Amino acid sequence: MGIYKLPKSQWTKDGRKYKFYWNEKDETGKWHKKFSQAYKTKLDAMNAERDFLNDKVEFGGDIEMTFGEVIDQFIEFKKKKVRRRTLETYVKRRKYFAKFENVKLKDLNGETYHEFQQDLWDKNLKCSTRNDVQKLLKAVLNWGMRRYDVNLMPFYNKIESFNDPNEIIEEKDVYTYEEFQKFISASPDLNTRVMFEILYYCGLRRGEARGLQWTDIKWRDHLVSITKQANSVKDHQHEYEITPPKTKKSIRTLPLTDILYNDLIKLYNEKKRYYGFNDKWFVFGDYEPLTFYKMQALSWEVSKLAEIRHLPLHGFRHSCASLLINTGQPPTTVSNYLGHASVKETLDTYSHMFPNNLINAKMAMDNLNKSI
Repeated sequence: MGIYKLPKSQWTKDGRKYKFYWNEKDETGKWHKKFSQAYKTKLDAMNAERDFLNDKVEFGGDIEMTFGEVIDQFIEFKKKKVRRRTLETYVKRRKYFAKFENVKLKDLNGETYHEFQQDLWDKNLKCSTRNDVQKLLKAVLNWGMRRYDVNLMPFYNKIESFNDPNEIIEEKDVYTYEEFQKFISASPDLNTRVMFEILYYCGLRRGEARGLQWTDIKWRDHLVSITKQANSVKDHQHEYEITPPKTKKSIRTLPLTDILYNDLIKLYNEKKRYYGFNDKWFVFGDYEPLTFYKMQALSWEVSKLAEIRHLPLHGFRHSCASLLINTGQPPTTVSNYLGHASVKETLDTYSHMFPNNLINAKMAMDNLNKSI
């Protein structure tokens, strides 16, 4: 199955240019590609394809396959098409399908889904995690239908998002500016100080901080470019891979605060004295980046020295968001600063941190009342 856009020469007079296609077996057992009538929009073709699948009686492909076999083949297919960490996430989430992985494709139905759904409800998971698991389920089902020409829509159509009205939104633990000053004052050396300054003032993800090289610092303009990240290979802290950042929007250039800029200059001049140094060295490390384990260990060490509660590394990114919001920056600026895929992601994550808007609204109404 799939959607096909016709060449312009084959468009109909009223602008119909999309078709969907499927594979069908003839009397001799040979497979042939079949096309639907033309539709004006891609959405129309997709809706027609869905209706066709719902009405389709005969299955193509091997309906005796189990769901477990399909997801195994999906993961194998994706090995060279997604990042290593994405593949590791697929493998990690595969366990949630254990209860029906031995069910044959022909037997997947609404009852199977509802058992799976209830099993996820019974697990101590956030709704966002449950929905992430279902995103993988949908991806596998869509891939399986296209790959094997089987109708899994009776199962697919039962999928619904998890929404728990009683789920309490988890507050992000952050350092205020004053708390961060107390934390950073206990740094045992310049390298540690600069690392936590860049996490706090620039809101970098830990992989982005690890991936920084001296060539990414634009000294003349007081800027830093985030174009890559260094991620550890699973179960090997000292092995790493360089990949693009999380999303396209994560590729960004940020201004350096005066304090951070001056400390970077000091750190650069200090490291220039190291044997073999060059500008392609990692800012936090040398010819190899600092490990996640070392970064985490340093955060524990400094918080203990400062006699302040410990924050996980991602907590410094949340602290940067809080700092930006409390200085009156709008959601669009916060989103661009943090490299979020969309402003919606920013609001979904930090909407509870925008309390000043309510105060400003109240003050505006008070001012109006005073003018009467």
